[in-house]
Amino acid sequence: MAELPYAPRPGQEALVDAIQEAQARHTHLVAEAPTGLGKTVCALAATLDTARRDGRKLVYLTRTNSQQAVVVKEHAALRDAGRDVGLLIPFMGRRHSCPLLRDDPRFREGTPEELGRLCSDAKKKALAEHTSGEVQKGACPYYRKLLEDGTGPIEALLESHRGGGTTLAEAVAEAGSCAYEGLKLLMPEARGVVVPYVFLVDDPLRATLLGWLGCSPDQVHVVVDEAHNLPEAARAHHSPRLGLATLERALKEAEEVQDPLLAGRVLATSFLTLLHKTVRELADEHAGEREDGWMPADALDEALMLGVGAAGPVLERVAAELEDWGSAIRERRRTDGKLPRSYLGAVGAFLRFWRGCRELPYVHLAVREPRPAVEAYLLEPASRLAWLREAASSTHLSGTLEPVRLHRRLCGLPADSTELVLPSPFPPEHLRLYGVLGLHRKHAAITEDPSIVARQQEACRSLLRRWTGRIALWFPSHRVLADYLEEGLLHGIDAEVFAEEPDLPTPALQDLVHRLGRSTAPRAILCGVLGGRLTEGIDYPGDLLEKAVVLGVPYPRPSARLQALVDHHERTDGEGWRLAVHEPVGRVLRQAVGRLIRGPDDEGTVVVLDERVVRFRTRLERLKLVDDADAATDEPYVLLDGFRAADALDHG
Repeated sequence: MAELPYAPRPGQEALVDAIQEAQARHTHLVAEAPTGLGKTVCALAATLDTARRDGRKLVYLTRTNSQQAVVVKEHAALRDAGRDVGLLIPFMGRRHSCPLLRDDPRFREGTPEELGRLCSDAKKKALAEHTSGEVQKGACPYYRKLLEDGTGPIEALLESHRGGGTTLAEAVAEAGSCAYEGLKLLMPEARGVVVPYVFLVDDPLRATLLGWLGCSPDQVHVVVDEAHNLPEAARAHHSPRLGLATLERALKEAEEVQDPLLAGRVLATSFLTLLHKTVRELADEHAGEREDGWMPADALDEALMLGVGAAGPVLERVAAELEDWGSAIRERRRTDGKLPRSYLGAVGAFLRFWRGCRELPYVHLAVREPRPAVEAYLLEPASRLAWLREAASSTHLSGTLEPVRLHRRLCGLPADSTELVLPSPFPPEHLRLYGVLGLHRKHAAITEDPSIVARQQEACRSLLRRWTGRIALWFPSHRVLADYLEEGLLHGIDAEVFAEEPDLPTPALQDLVHRLGRSTAPRAILCGVLGGRLTEGIDYPGDLLEKAVVLGVPYPRPSARLQALVDHHERTDGEGWRLAVHEPVGRVLRQAVGRLIRGPDDEGTVVVLDERVVRFRTRLERLKLVDDADAATDEPYVLLDGFRAADALDHG
């Protein structure tokens, strides 16, 4: 068995053995290993040892930069303990790693392909400058520095680095060099890489990564961290949407190129105006006042063919010519040093995809919010994750993978894959978990009785008045978080407050957690969103977080997309609602609850102010129910096993 750098915890030896056995048999392992067991170090130690012996590479997938930093930290611990772990490279995309493009606001929203085109030009000029000694306008100074110094300085930084790819890229940029290109050059010599999901979920990026590594798929051992997120990541990445904003920008672009004639019969502006009108009408017809609605797959084509007065082959030509114009526009913008983006090309690519996805497991949606759009929503991610079968092995780890058999199916793994569920290594009494009856956030009920919200907020304030230390408030959504704070949830509570915001950059999010840890206030409150980055993948060891209040079970709002998923699971698995709604919601709850217990000495108290938590008792084994007697009064008291819950919860 591969040796760990620490005294092993219960369950770690079994996990390491299972990983290495699956890798030796070139098969797949799906393992639920509880929060705090030490999954990352087990996966690293096992797989790096396997890679040393069989000459293959480790590709470790993480969802966030903070998770990537944990992998780097554990690799350093293994190396410091004298283990032969080789070189491990934390790698991020150009948006995070390229200093030339990262700091230019013009390129902030660039796709990997767009940024790659710009980078290629700047590199060519830097190479010419390095070779000739003559200054080249637009040459990348960071790549020129890399050409001058080689990868030696970057290797030295790798030796001392303890963070994720983003912080490594910043350190390399401060030294004047380019992390993106330098780390690419080091990949063939590395034993493994740590990359975001997108590098293997996106087909072209996956091929590119394997090319950098010098590997075919069967020469890599894949490890997926927080693997419960992988199916949804595949769905999101492969569910294209065409909205009014893209069409309006495409119209402007068509005017700039003198309104080309498409398929010999329709002007680009006329076609795009028709498409804009069609998308709005489809949203009106199929979504109405709802968030979204199903639409027939051929409804878009039929409307366009009627408007153009032509059959399907003409639409195919229109889409192809829009893509051709897009290629020409991107090339022109690239030579001008601008982001090589074309909205005409994007419209053409969407139409081609839309017309070709009818035989795949997609449902077609008309979307109302935030603006009308049409979307091809992927129901079955296994169709896009079949590449996992080609890997030498894949290891899927999470504290919340149950039911593991469903995860195996959603990822397209073979039936003979190993399935493993390990118990928690920590004393169960270290976590005190309460669910409060009489409170909830049911959408329909709140509409009829708004006082439900006020009662839940007052119950939360009552707990906060009694509690000190560092406390988390986990909200069902960013919208609820913002509404509750605006409505005065924390009014009269003497506390230092740290609140998550939508789309907060990773460094700012990490700074938020660091400031919480440095707080000396008697009461510090961290506000985050269930299913967000603060409730998944970030450790709060020791007394960094001691108590948490969950302000609602995060059931999704009804939508056509959700109903399509329920129906799909009903057809394929016979348990539509449970697999599409119940299990994912329970997974989010378990992830949030597990943040408080990260080590054998950690203790914590979590109170869920939503009676629907009772539905998850089989997954939340320590749950105790509290009967809410009068949560609307200034001093709510609730009964727990015959005692005042306020007294019991004081000792959390």
